[in-house]
Amino acid sequence: MCVPANEAFFSINNLENLLNLSKEYTEIESLYQPIYLLPEQKLLGYEVYTKPKNGKNILELINHASKEKMLPCFDIYCVFKGLSKAWELGYFGECKLFFNLHPKTVLYLKELAPFLDLLLDSFNLHPSAIVFELTEHEQPLDFETYVEGISVLTSRGFEISLDDFGSGCLSFKAFFEVLPTYVKLDKYFVRDLPYSPCFKKFTQFILGLAEDFRATIIAEGIEDSLILKEVLALNIKAGQGFLLGKPSETLLHLNNRYFHNERQISKSLFSANSII
Repeated sequence: MCVPANEAFFSINNLENLLNLSKEYTEIESLYQPIYLLPEQKLLGYEVYTKPKNGKNILELINHASKEKMLPCFDIYCVFKGLSKAWELGYFGECKLFFNLHPKTVLYLKELAPFLDLLLDSFNLHPSAIVFELTEHEQPLDFETYVEGISVLTSRGFEISLDDFGSGCLSFKAFFEVLPTYVKLDKYFVRDLPYSPCFKKFTQFILGLAEDFRATIIAEGIEDSLILKEVLALNIKAGQGFLLGKPSETLLHLNNRYFHNERQISKSLFSANSII
C-alpha cells in the first residue's frame, strides 16, 4: 500500500482536528470520474467527487457547511481525502486530479495557504498534477479577494479550471482575470450540440477564445454517441461523461484488467464507424 512520503507530518486524523471538523463532515468517500484527451484517446485525469457516507446529498452538506461557516475547511478536507485515497490506490501523479472549490473557499485561501503547503509536502506531488476547479454556485462577495485567492493557487504551481463555463454569472469575467489552463463547457450546452445550431455557434466561439489564450476546453456531459460525434467534429480536445466513464471508487489506469476493458470500449466509441 502506498502512503504519503511524509507520513509523520501528515495524517487525516490530525487534519480533522486542525480544521476543527465534526464527524458529519468527515464521514465522506471519494469517487473518480475519468477525463479523456479525445483526439489522442488518452487519459488526462480524473474529476474527484465527494460523496457523504450517511446518505446525505452532497449539496445539502455543502449548504450546511456554508451556514456553519465551515465550508472552506470542508473543501480543503475533501481535497486531502481524495488525494489520500488516490495514494492508497497507488497514485503517483501520473495524471491530473481535478478538485472543486466553492467561491467562499477561494476567498479564504490566504488563510488556508499553510494547508496547501502541507498538501504539497505530504504527497510529494508536482503541483501541476492538481487542478482546482472554480465553481460558480454563487457570486463571490468580493471579486478582488477572489482573484487574490486564485493567485495563492497559481503561485504554488497548481493549475486552474473554470467549471460549468457558460452557466454562471462570472464565466467571462473570471476567464480574463484567471486565464485558466482548462475550461469545462457546461453540460447544458454539450448535451444539445447535436440539436441546437445556437449552442454549436456558442461552443465554436468559446473554442476560439480558449485557443487564443492557450486554454483547453473540456466538454462535460458526454452521455451518448451523438454528443461525442459533435464534440469530435468541433475538435474539442477533452471530455468527460457517463459514456466515457462513470465516477468510480477506483482509478481505472491502476486496475489493468478494468482499464483495458474501458480503453477498448473508448476506442470503439471514438472510431468513425461507431459515431457516424
